[in-house]
Amino acid sequence: MSRHNMRDMDSASKLLMAHEKMAMDTIDFILRKSGYAVVEGSMQRRPAEAIAKIPGLKRLYKKVCNDVVWELEIAAADGPPVRLLAAFENQSYPSLVMPFRGLMSVTVRMAAWRQETEDMHNERQELHSRQEVMDGVLPDDKMTPFIPMTVYFGNDAWTGPTNLPGMTTLPEKLHGYFANCPCNLLSFRDLTEQELSEMRPGPLRAVAKCIRYADDPIRLAHEMETDPSFQSLPSAVYGVVKIATGMDWLRPNRKEGNNMQKKMSTFERHFRAEGEAKGIAIGEAKGKTEGIAIGEAKGKIEGIENTIRSFIERKRSRHVSEEDIFEELRLDFGLDIQSARRYMEPSWTNV
Repeated sequence: MSRHNMRDMDSASKLLMAHEKMAMDTIDFILRKSGYAVVEGSMQRRPAEAIAKIPGLKRLYKKVCNDVVWELEIAAADGPPVRLLAAFENQSYPSLVMPFRGLMSVTVRMAAWRQETEDMHNERQELHSRQEVMDGVLPDDKMTPFIPMTVYFGNDAWTGPTNLPGMTTLPEKLHGYFANCPCNLLSFRDLTEQELSEMRPGPLRAVAKCIRYADDPIRLAHEMETDPSFQSLPSAVYGVVKIATGMDWLRPNRKEGNNMQKKMSTFERHFRAEGEAKGIAIGEAKGKTEGIAIGEAKGKIEGIENTIRSFIERKRSRHVSEEDIFEELRLDFGLDIQSARRYMEPSWTNV
């Protein structure tokens, strides 16, 4: 993906992850193995005010700022609800420092929380002991969990690390002693059939299938025709899909609206034209290769024939008998009787 397309993808993916259903379904999918699901959520419009009060933290926050942050309440069947912050990092390429960026984001949020908590206790004059003054927090103070999540929209496989130990030379047996900070990756390109089936119908599954099957137009055509996820999509989906796969025909227009039958017709024309162009290119390349091979083979044959004829002419100029030339021809060039006769003709045909 070009640098220009990366910038476009960053803007388009921010709009997409600000869409509530897309964001909630993505969070549910990433957390699915934990047994927790989203109860409610709202997008955080601005960062904590305390970030601006800490020297250097505001600048760091701008550098590692998460694309979209959602405040959530999640719950499991066997436990009380949990409040947390889910921070999306939208990636258009496989970043080699994604876990580190997640760690910095968590660090910034923790520092902001501590500053806010300390300011609150100082205002209420609740910090008395030396320990309380040094820590700035009391035993009952708990930080809202902050979970970074990476959503990868690229159409190449993710090759970057997925946790902090993956960025180090630390042996696996020592990983438990080191900060993990997983980036909680969702890579559409690397999803399995089983994982796609676990997604709820909606914009998340539509985007996932467009990127996952971008190189398999027949399969994608089938999915578009049968999956209800493609029936009604937020406009932000079309921008992301176009940049990630080049599929601009997915966007509805005034004449077609969101009619899937007409979309499929456009889809078929798009890939037929693309297939014809690829076929012509492959045919030209194959023809060129075969032509070179035929030319080389023909040149080799002509070279051998010219060598044999020169051999015959040289022997005749030295007055060597036709019988001797015939025998030497068969011996030196490994020719059978018929081939040797062909080279000796028309001057001599009595052998």
